[in-house]
Amino acid sequence: LRAVALRESDSSVLEALDVGVMVYGPDLALRYLNARAAACWARSAEELMAPGAPTPAFHTVDGSPLAPADTPVARAAHGRATVRDVLLRIGAEPWSVTATPRLSDAG
Repeated sequence: LRAVALRESDSSVLEALDVGVMVYGPDLALRYLNARAAACWARSAEELMAPGAPTPAFHTVDGSPLAPADTPVARAAHGRATVRDVLLRIGAEPWSVTATPRLSDAG
């Protein structure tokens, strides 16, 4: 995985989407989320990205906390392949989550 640097034009496009987008670094730390993604947790992107802020938690549809290693992001990163349509509860609502790793040329 490689670090993703978002250009201003990239974030403008991502903010305009009607879907939540979250970008994680190679260390699986949250690097960016658009307003739609932040709204899922009923907080602003600034609150969720503040230094020392906890990483937003994912839950199974029945409300059980999802272990960090079991999140679609972690599974995609470790398996180096897209993980599609995982039904999770984010905030109060169920969401279909897809995670796609962006690999460097070296893999």
